[in-house]
Amino acid sequence: MKNHSLIYQFAGSMKSNIRQSYFLICFFLAFIGAIFSQPCVKNQGEPFLIATKMPQFPGGTDSMIVFIQNNLDYPLAEKSHNIQGTITVQFIVECDGSLSDIKTVKSVPNGENLNKEAERVVKLMPLWIPGEQDKAKVRVYKSVPFYFVLAQRRKPTNH
Repeated sequence: MKNHSLIYQFAGSMKSNIRQSYFLICFFLAFIGAIFSQPCVKNQGEPFLIATKMPQFPGGTDSMIVFIQNNLDYPLAEKSHNIQGTITVQFIVECDGSLSDIKTVKSVPNGENLNKEAERVVKLMPLWIPGEQDKAKVRVYKSVPFYFVLAQRRKPTNH
């Protein structure tokens, strides 16, 4: 009878040790995972210039072009003075898809309102699909060109 109780005690302590080992292994894996997969924190850390997966406007480039066409208004002052050109707006796509640090990095002479209009349209954009580096969402710089071009006025022809 004593031998049976000894066996049960041994088996019970084995189960307890296995549970403790399992708990320690799970805790260790969770701890290591937390260390190596630091979550991306908005506005913290240097943004990437190039990531393995670059951020993307929802629906892709064609959808972004349609969005810009539907929301961009040519400023009247520049329109009346025939000011045209390409404005480039740079921003950071945060790991949650929001945009920050929106600024004009290329402008045209006397086109201050063109700069403001391009930045205004970027601020209207929906959340982007964030960039990724090694399967982790990261902050990434992105630039978008805005083309301000006026239609050529036709001169009347005399017959």
